[in-house]
Amino acid sequence: TEQERKKTENIRLNSTLTLLIFSPKQMYESWEIRGSVVDIKQGGDANKHIDKLSQLYIGKPYKRQEGTSWDEGNIKDREIWIIKPNTIFSMSSLGSQPNSE
Repeated sequence: TEQERKKTENIRLNSTLTLLIFSPKQMYESWEIRGSVVDIKQGGDANKHIDKLSQLYIGKPYKRQEGTSWDEGNIKDREIWIIKPNTIFSMSSLGSQPNSE
């Protein structure tokens, strides 16, 4: 996520969260991860990570053209949250009941 957002402030006040993941091809296939943020990676590593994902999915650096730096693009730095799961639930279209793993 971008640094300096309200959610980055909130996660420092209360590190518990729920992460929901849905399959775009199977609307009844999803995962819910409940846990806590145990580490936050900031700066260059987080920025490189979002650039790598952006290259993979849209073929260019994050929010800018090739050759433009983060500073030149006036882009806020990113951060990565390392989550320690407490509970993981999965739901599949193959079964009618949610499963806890």
